[in-house]
Amino acid sequence: MHDTTTALSELDLAVQIAGDEPFLRYLYGWALAAAGKYQEASEQLKQAVTLEPYFALPHVTLGQVYEQLHDGKNAQAAYTAYLARASQNAPQRQLATTRLREVTDILESAPRKP
Repeated sequence: MHDTTTALSELDLAVQIAGDEPFLRYLYGWALAAAGKYQEASEQLKQAVTLEPYFALPHVTLGQVYEQLHDGKNAQAAYTAYLARASQNAPQRQLATTRLREVTDILESAPRKP
């Protein structure tokens, strides 16, 4: 229905009711990221990772969110964590591999602070 505000409100309510569900936290974080609310998205995705450290999807989405927040080091760590947890044929594996390589290249080419 293209009603982002209502969708985010409903997801927020669901997280308030069942905040210990990692998939729900992931879904809410993904929706917040899709709406451009990156700081809020990172909080939900970090909660999903805390609740279920072996759940791979929050890590790749968190990497994308960190990129939007211009946090290359945390993006690099999130993509690395995703690749360590995801199966070899996971749909997001190629994306994470590419983004990790690009983020790493950027970090390595950045001027060092004295």
